Amino acid sequence: MRESTRFGWVARALLVLMLGSTSSASAGLSLKTEKAVYKLGERIVIEVHFPKNGFLYLFNVRADGLIDLLIPNRFGDGDSRSWAGETRRFPQADSGWWFVAPEPTGKHLLIALLAPEGIKLDGLAVFEAGNPFARLKTRGLIALEQALKTRIPKSATRANFTYSVAKK
Repeated sequence: MRESTRFGWVARALLVLMLGSTSSASAGLSLKTEKAVYKLGERIVIEVHFPKNGFLYLFNVRADGLIDLLIPNRFGDGDSRSWAGETRRFPQADSGWWFVAPEPTGKHLLIALLAPEGIKLDGLAVFEAGNPFARLKTRGLIALEQALKTRIPKSATRANFTYSVAKK
């Protein structure tokens, strides 16, 4: 079995275990991109709809297990505070940054968490030189689940979206 195929199956299974039901319809939080397959380096716009007030945490789990924290970030639209009924696109047109389809090729997973209050990520997410997004010190979904287990309140709303990255 190819690694990217195995990752896709494992990712979905672990998400159900980690986050409970991955259906965002009942919770109202929705997460999507403009399409499901991107070429390496292609710009990705992420759309999130918020059912209630809260703080957004948007993670990108790469096919190789590396995890980036996309929101909050160092840019103007990287503020995580969100309002009920709001739909936001990341990046916003005037933000000055782009999220591009990262290496490696294969299945990648976006995870949105909407918490009623801010989450402390001290010691877990680190900004590296030259990287606009924080990189998590953990790698893979199981490690992410363990790292967030005590930091995220049970009342947090969750959604996920899988997309693929292909060669140019």
